Amino acid sequence: PQKTTGKNAVIFPVPVRPRRQGRRPKPETALVQGVSQLLNLCHIPHGRLSGGYMIELGLPAVFGAVPPNGRALYIECKTSKGSLSWEQADFLERALDAGAICIVALSLEDVLEGLRGEGVELPKVQLL
Repeated sequence: PQKTTGKNAVIFPVPVRPRRQGRRPKPETALVQGVSQLLNLCHIPHGRLSGGYMIELGLPAVFGAVPPNGRALYIECKTSKGSLSWEQADFLERALDAGAICIVALSLEDVLEGLRGEGVELPKVQLL
């Protein structure tokens, strides 16, 4: 992309680096996608961070609001070899103190268990 001006133009105020070729996806990517699909099935509005852009250091990969009262939901996805960074642990601790539901998930079962443990009513979901 180039810097352009005019009607309906997109302006890039900083240089845009070309995409890296052969970049491997993060190991958590499949789990993040699965969590998103699961939350869709459960009718829980949510969003995902992508491209590594963070509003705050430690913000989990998936965030949402649990109906009917809109309680905040944060889900950090990890592989079995993964660990929380200090910033992630700090964010989750502060969110818990504020009343949010926080889940560190190694699997979709962890998400279901965490939501049910917090009393969230979920439709019957069968994982394959």
